[in-house]
Amino acid sequence: MVRKKAGYIGLAPGRTEVGDVIGVFEGGKAPLVMRPHGQQWELIGDSYIHGVMHGEAFKPSKCQAMSFI
Repeated sequence: MVRKKAGYIGLAPGRTEVGDVIGVFEGGKAPLVMRPHGQQWELIGDSYIHGVMHGEAFKPSKCQAMSFI
């Protein structure tokens, strides 16, 4: 179980650690848990975050290019 600073709660993979990031991607069906590694990101897995499962949190103005390892 996870809790975001903004107050959202949900379920994430067992490998999730404090400091991991939960991202919402355009066209995605679920938020993804990612771990930063310098300029790259490691995909940990998908999650269920109550209140952001249907794109409610997607904001095009906050989009950025990402590189995954």
